[in-house]
Amino acid sequence: MLVVLPRLVGRHGLDAPEADALGDAYRFLRRVENRLQAAGDQQTHVLPTTARGRSLLAGSMGFEDPQAFAQCLQSHNATVHRHFMRLLEAGDSEGEAV
Repeated sequence: MLVVLPRLVGRHGLDAPEADALGDAYRFLRRVENRLQAAGDQQTHVLPTTARGRSLLAGSMGFEDPQAFAQCLQSHNATVHRHFMRLLEAGDSEGEAV
């Protein structure tokens, strides 16, 4: 994933700061995934539903406040979604696969 980002810069309207933001989001989300899987010792991508679980996950990610973690997670997810949708739209308008 991270190898592809520099190749997308200049194509489909992705600039270097956007590629950096996507790289940051990727690294953050992978860390979340790793923490989830380590905590349950199983392959999972499901966020905790209990207050204690959310607090433990937030703490393992370096956040003192689960709400701050949730906001950071939401921000990274929004970044990925926004750029992914834009890349798909650019591919559709150019008549090529992305």
